[in-house]
Amino acid sequence: MEKRLTDIYAGALYKSADNIESVENITEALKVFDRLLKEVPGFKSMLLSKSVSPQNKLKIMQSLKAEFPEDLINLFCLIIKKSRYFIFPDLLYVWTEKLKKTYNIRKTRIITPFEPDEKLKEKIDLYLKKVDPEGAHIKSYDADPGIIGGFKVVIGNVIYDNSFEGKLRRIKKKML
Repeated sequence: MEKRLTDIYAGALYKSADNIESVENITEALKVFDRLLKEVPGFKSMLLSKSVSPQNKLKIMQSLKAEFPEDLINLFCLIIKKSRYFIFPDLLYVWTEKLKKTYNIRKTRIITPFEPDEKLKEKIDLYLKKVDPEGAHIKSYDADPGIIGGFKVVIGNVIYDNSFEGKLRRIKKKML
């Protein structure tokens, strides 16, 4: 029953996202919310607690309006009004699974030598369109100082090595 309700709420949120930009914004916001649940001491406990009134929980959610899309805040408030707090921990997972099925979205891990800036993210996006033109991607970034330049992209079980080392290896292989 709980999984089914989470699926219904994620589906309603999905229907409210009217374009891919909205989907991406909601996805990023859900990731932030998921981190709040996992990393901020007491946040998850407060949401699940019966000793904190629903009115206070709603006030807390309303205070997050500047940080989260309006549709997501509205969903959070609805969950609180219906006392269905158990939905919060699984919402990101169910949302992600729904998107993967609908948009052929792939979890994509990008490994760079450092935290990527906007310029590098744009370069990565162009590269993704080249190697996977039909796919949409939920990206996560990992820094690996062992990469001397460029980046690696992992989509499912496939690694696209666009690092300097990978490029040199391909040149060497062509020369032999």
